[in-house]
Amino acid sequence: MKNLKSIIAVVMCAAVVLGVLCMIPGVGTSANAAGETTNLLADKNASFEDYTVSGWTISAGVAQSKEEAYDASAWSLKINKNGATALSEKLAVTGGSYYAVSAQTMGAAGKITVRFYDANDAELTADAVSVDAAAAAAWAKTEKVFAAPATAAKAAVELSATSDAAVYF
Repeated sequence: MKNLKSIIAVVMCAAVVLGVLCMIPGVGTSANAAGETTNLLADKNASFEDYTVSGWTISAGVAQSKEEAYDASAWSLKINKNGATALSEKLAVTGGSYYAVSAQTMGAAGKITVRFYDANDAELTADAVSVDAAAAAAWAKTEKVFAAPATAAKAAVELSATSDAAVYF
């Protein structure tokens, strides 16, 4: 847990800080023994601000939007159907490491889930963080640190709505 604070300090940003999803150790960024980090989403379209969802699988009820965007000149990802999701590609992780997800969100009816998988793509665990209630009327940061199971080899990030009210990432 000592290194947890330093891991959290890593920028997982362009991923959710504009409809982007930034991750630290694993689901965005991972830390090695020296505490150095690598952003795993750097090449995985961690941001939705440029009107693309490449690297993400989206369901009905998910769309790019200019209605609300963290940066007024950009786009965000809007989810406005209960149960609708956007799922990232699977990212390589190291079992036993801590991974953080951080995102700018707006709307109080959503969550960010991190799903960990073994080397054979069998899901091991899924843990979530609800969109911060402060995000109901204005952009706010939603974040959480996740512990990868010892046998984890991959992780995916899932953005979802928990009601029919719009939530933006």
